[in-house]
Amino acid sequence: MKMARISFFLFVLFMTGNAHALMELSGSFSYDKTVYGSERQNKITNRTWAGGLAIFLFESTALELNYSTSQEETIENEVIPLTGYNVSVIGTQSTIDNEVFGVGFRQVLGHRKARIVPSISLGYAKQFITSYSDATYRDDSTLAQITTTSDPTKSRIDSVFGTFTIKLNLTQRLSVTGSVNTLFKAFETEKARDNLKYRVGFSWIL
Repeated sequence: MKMARISFFLFVLFMTGNAHALMELSGSFSYDKTVYGSERQNKITNRTWAGGLAIFLFESTALELNYSTSQEETIENEVIPLTGYNVSVIGTQSTIDNEVFGVGFRQVLGHRKARIVPSISLGYAKQFITSYSDATYRDDSTLAQITTTSDPTKSRIDSVFGTFTIKLNLTQRLSVTGSVNTLFKAFETEKARDNLKYRVGFSWIL
């Protein structure tokens, strides 16, 4: 199913790429890590890879197709006794995979060939989320351990994406970009500020 979605997305990119319009390819990566706990024994890590293609229909307006995949992993090493049992939870791990396909419009705010070029993007996105977790238990009498893994939970969400980007043109084709991205469930605009991601990447004029 995942390969089918990617194949369809690449097909759309190929078809739109035949329009002989100016096209801009972009890519970015972000990594976040949070460590917490009295002994710094717990952590949350998040890795995001993103790419996109902008097809300029007019001088400052482009059709934007984008794709991102991220993985958030939470590891907690806390000893939690289970009341009424001679057993303790000594560790849990949860992982959330989030794959996003988006299509929308990009508006350049200024001249596209200027040294510094801001732009905004807005459009529709489809999220495919898979989450799974495991827990490690310890028999407090024998100190024997056992790990259990839950079945994956999958969901699909109709969403809206928004992006503000600052592009620094290094050459006529190559640029460095910095962006702020939001992704929220359709019609729930009040949650736009609750899911912000900051990315650094590049863009290349094809």
